[in-house]
Amino acid sequence: MKYEMLCGAARTVTDGLKDAQMQYEYAVSARDHGDHETAVRHISEAHKRLGGVSEWMELLDESEDAKTPLCRVLLDHYKHWHKDLMEKVEHFHAQAKA
Repeated sequence: MKYEMLCGAARTVTDGLKDAQMQYEYAVSARDHGDHETAVRHISEAHKRLGGVSEWMELLDESEDAKTPLCRVLLDHYKHWHKDLMEKVEHFHAQAKA
């Protein structure tokens, strides 16, 4: 994977994680204001975006060009961010179903 493609993939992952984080925050806000329907819509969108991020992270993880120390540190950061956010989203989703 060329440098430009690595940068594009990294930006896509970063943007996807930021978007999923925003959707999660919107869901929490909607829930706190008693709008259950909107909260479910936002949390579903966050979950969908995290699924897309997972695909891009796998692509980066498998790339030989992404084996540099800097890329590894960045990918580890993404993995922790993704895991933390996915746990929050799944917990919220489980509560919404209950």
